[in-house]
Amino acid sequence: LRPSDLSILHNKSDTLKTILNKTSWRGDVIDRLSYWLLDSINEEDTLLLLEILESICQSSDTEVWKILGEKYFGLKRYEASANAFEKINMLGEMFLKAKLEIAKRKNNVEEIIVYLGQLEIETSENSEEISNEIIYYYVNNKEKISNTKDLYVYLSIYFAYLAKDIKFDGLLGLAQKTEQMFNGRESELSEAYYRLLTKHEVPTSMLKFILDRWAKNKSEAGVPLNDLNSTYENLATEKGLRFISYNEDEISKISKIPSKLTEENLAHIKNIQIRNFRQFKDVRVENLGLFNLVVGDNNIGKTSLLEAFLFVSNKQEYLERLAFAYIERINVHPDKDRSDSTANTALYYNLKKDFICDFQNCEGTKENVAFSFDIGRNTWSYELIFDENHKTELGNYEQLIFDANDYKRLEHISYLSGIKQPFMPYGKGFSRDIAQIYDSEIRPNREKEKEFRNNMQLFISSSISGIYANQDGSIDIRDDKFPEDRPLHQYGEGANKLFRILILLTLHKGKRLLIDEIDAGIHYSKFKEFWKLILKIAKRDNTQIIATTHNEECIRYFVEVLNDNTMGEAYQKESRVVQMKMVKNIKIRSYEFDSFNLAIEDGIEIRGGNSL
Repeated sequence: LRPSDLSILHNKSDTLKTILNKTSWRGDVIDRLSYWLLDSINEEDTLLLLEILESICQSSDTEVWKILGEKYFGLKRYEASANAFEKINMLGEMFLKAKLEIAKRKNNVEEIIVYLGQLEIETSENSEEISNEIIYYYVNNKEKISNTKDLYVYLSIYFAYLAKDIKFDGLLGLAQKTEQMFNGRESELSEAYYRLLTKHEVPTSMLKFILDRWAKNKSEAGVPLNDLNSTYENLATEKGLRFISYNEDEISKISKIPSKLTEENLAHIKNIQIRNFRQFKDVRVENLGLFNLVVGDNNIGKTSLLEAFLFVSNKQEYLERLAFAYIERINVHPDKDRSDSTANTALYYNLKKDFICDFQNCEGTKENVAFSFDIGRNTWSYELIFDENHKTELGNYEQLIFDANDYKRLEHISYLSGIKQPFMPYGKGFSRDIAQIYDSEIRPNREKEKEFRNNMQLFISSSISGIYANQDGSIDIRDDKFPEDRPLHQYGEGANKLFRILILLTLHKGKRLLIDEIDAGIHYSKFKEFWKLILKIAKRDNTQIIATTHNEECIRYFVEVLNDNTMGEAYQKESRVVQMKMVKNIKIRSYEFDSFNLAIEDGIEIRGGNSL
């Protein structure tokens, strides 16, 4: 066709349509015009052909309307493109992109966000870019959309933040607003959560929250529990998740509208995966309790296991914990702070970055240390990047990157900070420094002082009206049974070590305390009394104790105390013996009370050698 012919057809398109509808060769003409449209012709002729076809085509000409939509989109005629796709109900990716461009030309922020959200659902690519764009429009137009009644605006924004794992103060508010707006449309909302779970690598820190929201909305939509768990099990298999089936009581306790986001809770350790930390290439420890006694052959790595349990997600705090673990193991001596002109010259440590090599293999191809913690469906996973130039990708692991500023803090670490760490190394008992910590950390706080005094009374079995630190670093006890204050050491074997443990139990109340070789310095005749006191305080304060020993008497008295009628079943349920054993690689297994109690009764060696 010549340009003049196209002009004639364009001007007479209505007449052409009438004629073609009466012929048997209508389809051939439309096919030929479509073929010419796909050929490389100039824009003016293309537009003429597009308008001719648009005029003569019927809704049944699906393939032609698809071509029209694509051609119009390529020419940035977005209205015409969207209309063409809509004609045949083809509302996929290109249609949404056309509607998005229309919304952008109108600067309609609500429509922009909605079409971006729908586009993110439709496309398998550029999800991250789309989420970023949604967040950009939201952040820069909060006032414009603050009063919107379009539930899909909130849905798009909320899920963009979930997909990007961006936590901010308003995220819970977005979650609540979205779920309120979808009241009565729980099936649709549950599908949105499910798409998020299947399409994205959901951060482990938010996994339980999203699973619970999906399950709650699924249940509210009337889906039977068996069907819900079946879908969940398939998802877990597909995504490599741990499957823990929901029950009716659990779902009923999930709030209809979310009241809080998932928060990190690493105060206690239930299950932990340790990778590339000291001698542990990849080992998992499961089912820890509130009271844990780690046993195993000498040099199998009991101390290293305690050091692995030092992890916290605060970089500065964790680096300091590792530093003091290294200082104690290598026996680093502190320096004197020459800038301190007082009589009490301050002591400090100065460590270089390379001390980290003691905790990971720094020779050849090094792999980063990583920890993964889980309690029920809650999971928190962290990869530790000690070298900024050695970044890897471990999927859903949150990366903690240590930089020069973090290591600079190691150049001047207070000596006294080491005494306050939640890790009590082998052979550590009372020292004048402990008295100083008591005087600075416990005594000024009336509540802590009273609590500490009550703890000491459990050991001394008499009324204590005061505990005092002297200038020479000794401790005196004001025992009401005696007319004068008594030195701590007069209360017999183990009193000095116990004092240090009680200091740490007070400082780390409700968290976890790690004690290496807990039996060291305790006379066997005091073991039972010693265990009773520590377990009672830990139980009352919900403080997790993880201690190591290779002492058979220590283990036996641990079991004997748990069998004591004054302790009860509650203590037994919370107690574990954690056995470390070398079977090609290190294997670590936790045994509950019934198992290790039976082993002790039957005379089975549980410190190594034959397993339980």
